[in-house]
Amino acid sequence: MASAVHTVQILDPQSGTDFYDRVIVAQRIAVPYTATTGTAYPITFAEGLPSAYSVFITPSTDILKPAGVTLKTSTGFTVTLPGAITVAGVMDILVFAS
Repeated sequence: MASAVHTVQILDPQSGTDFYDRVIVAQRIAVPYTATTGTAYPITFAEGLPSAYSVFITPSTDILKPAGVTLKTSTGFTVTLPGAITVAGVMDILVFAS
């Protein structure tokens, strides 16, 4: 599955100048997961990611604990869903870096 990493330039009003800062946004929509416990899902981006970024995950089913994100590299990361997942679903993933 191909993924897209986009770069958006936004005005930085705090700097008091007309310089722009880069914001990098990447996403994966409807990544399937199964009804198991503690399964790891590797997520990769062919375009590459910066050295520091944040990952936000929204699962389609009710998961009481947040998903874990580990092994972050410039090509992706691993998502681990917590606890006993009783219903399969999909997760939406948003990556944000500046």
